[in-house]
Amino acid sequence: MYLFYNNTGAFAVDAYEPALIKAMLSRKLEHGKVYSKTSLFNQEELERSRELYAADTTHHHFDHSGGNEELSKMFPNVKFYTGTNTSDYQIITCINAKIKCIKTPSHTMDSVCYVVDDRYVLTGDFLFKLGCGKFFEGNASMFVESVNKLKTHVSKNAILLYGHDYTHSNLGFAYTIRKYTNEELSKILNTEFLTFEDELNLNVFLEAQNEKEVEKLRNKKDAF
Repeated sequence: MYLFYNNTGAFAVDAYEPALIKAMLSRKLEHGKVYSKTSLFNQEELERSRELYAADTTHHHFDHSGGNEELSKMFPNVKFYTGTNTSDYQIITCINAKIKCIKTPSHTMDSVCYVVDDRYVLTGDFLFKLGCGKFFEGNASMFVESVNKLKTHVSKNAILLYGHDYTHSNLGFAYTIRKYTNEELSKILNTEFLTFEDELNLNVFLEAQNEKEVEKLRNKKDAF
């Protein structure tokens, strides 16, 4: 769950806990910082809460979209964007940020990545650090096609903001496929969010040359 904000407004991504979104809107925050629930509620409150303008959802799974109904009741004027009501490469403008929607089916058919100001990519469960989401509704061919779209439309310096942190399990699996230098390991373990270029160089699913290799890796990871 992520919040992009300025002094007066904000938009959320995968806002599955509306109470936390409400808390974030009303507190002084530090850009780029990851907050636990406890640390969030310990932050100083603002004199006036920010207004929530939009909620972007990466896919329909409950742990990403489950808060939307409650959020719509709490904030009736919020605009909701999903993989089913946006078009490929559509640009959304919110709080002076440009958000590009890139359809990335494989984990689910409605998966969409949101590219914010060419600096951040909200990947949902399409990509994780050193990994990718299971192909519940799509397949390896769709995954490869979706990755190629990101290669075309995403800056290599863009920071990936993942839907979950599975770093250690993904690293354990990746070690059965390839080795990493000490420098690479340090980056993986000490950097919360990698750049797209980092993932292209370190993620075995992105290093795979074709859909057959991806499918083989996915089957191995599912059994890992």
